[in-house]
Amino acid sequence: MLALATGNELKSDVLLVARHGSDGATSPRFIAAVQPRAAIISVGADNRTNDPAPEVLQRLIDAGAEIYRTDQNGEIEVALKDGELVITPQR
Repeated sequence: MLALATGNELKSDVLLVARHGSDGATSPRFIAAVQPRAAIISVGADNRTNDPAPEVLQRLIDAGAEIYRTDQNGEIEVALKDGELVITPQR
């Protein structure tokens, strides 16, 4: 799949979701271009903006991405081990 504006490929196994998962930061079209297997959302617990937005979470679910959130999972380690993607949440 090509980049939305530049024509460059955007596909990635892991997506670090922009702006703590706030609505409008991760459009359905962008998610379709990236096709992530996993999405990581860096967000604080009980944040005043109530991020991540339910709409963003649903878009990621609909795309089939496994969702990791720092407010729920703590630190999230992403590594390649023997050529395989390994994602290890702290909790």
